[in-house]
Amino acid sequence: MADKDEALAILQAAIAIAGLVLVYSGFVLAKGAALSDVRKAKKFQRLAQWGLVPVVVSLFCALMGIRALLPGRFGSEWSSNWILFAFEVVLFLTGAYAIIAAFYGT
Repeated sequence: MADKDEALAILQAAIAIAGLVLVYSGFVLAKGAALSDVRKAKKFQRLAQWGLVPVVVSLFCALMGIRALLPGRFGSEWSSNWILFAFEVVLFLTGAYAIIAAFYGT
């Protein structure tokens, strides 16, 4: 079970990861839009779309952090029990997206 300091740290980190991945996905999308080859442009568009998966999971983790900080509210006990696992999933998905983007973009 996460205490308030852990929940707050995970909340901040999840929002930061979501922002970084979203900005990177925007750069990938802009690079794909600048290409004249339609096939490569679609490739970069797909890569940018897959970047939304870690962003959505990060936002869900941030929501769990907010819920864990509000004791007595609906879902606060469940959130504080599962927030660390959700953050580990965020880290895994972000790392997997980074590896895939590194090899897929070449």
